Amino acid sequence: MRRGIPLLALCLSGCAWMYSAPVPLRTQLYPAAASGQARTLLVLLPGRGDSMTDFAAHGFIDDLRATGASVDVIAVDATIGYYAKQTIVERLRIDVLEPARRKGYAHVWIGGISMGGLGTLAAASAIPGAADRLILLAPYLGPERLLRDIEAAGGPARWTPTDPGDPYQRIWLWLKRYREPGSVMPKMTLGFGDNDSLAPGLRLLARLLPADQVLRVDGGHNWTTWRQLWQRHWAAVARGQ
Repeated sequence: MRRGIPLLALCLSGCAWMYSAPVPLRTQLYPAAASGQARTLLVLLPGRGDSMTDFAAHGFIDDLRATGASVDVIAVDATIGYYAKQTIVERLRIDVLEPARRKGYAHVWIGGISMGGLGTLAAASAIPGAADRLILLAPYLGPERLLRDIEAAGGPARWTPTDPGDPYQRIWLWLKRYREPGSVMPKMTLGFGDNDSLAPGLRLLARLLPADQVLRVDGGHNWTTWRQLWQRHWAAVARGQ
């Protein structure tokens, strides 16, 4: 995913018919070992304009394997059609997350890039216990007007939704729980480039998280930046963070 994110908000209101959303979701499994199943499954959602094969093409699977972490990976072909038709959460639940639990995975993580980060948050906020950990690389967090309202309110912890039925406001309402004492939330890693076009909204989300769960590099909204962040994330996991 490289550009055109604002189109996502427009499609939610009027052009869903233009995009396909095959049922069930197409997936690609990258097992940690030739035989047997790892205890942890990582579900990866691509950005707009990308596909499930792009994670391997851009070195994400090789980078993970180089760490020695025993993690099975399922890359999901969650294209824009699922967002436009507002079926992304249902399809992830039915086609990916529930089968993973039935297969006996002890831990399920979800990660997403850009639009895939939005899908990650939508699933985590709507499905109780959907994920034990979230990896968000430059997630799309909603239209600029909403982000300006959150900033004007003094940040997400002080912001109050004006339309709880709005899908983006529902996600931010859930995100606010990261600052509520005693709230049980999946551990989140947020990564983004300082020159990313989405950086203003990403900095808002960063206010809700401990500093060691926010990764920033000098980069933009592109695979080169995301791979740097991905490598730094797994280096932190190896250190026990």
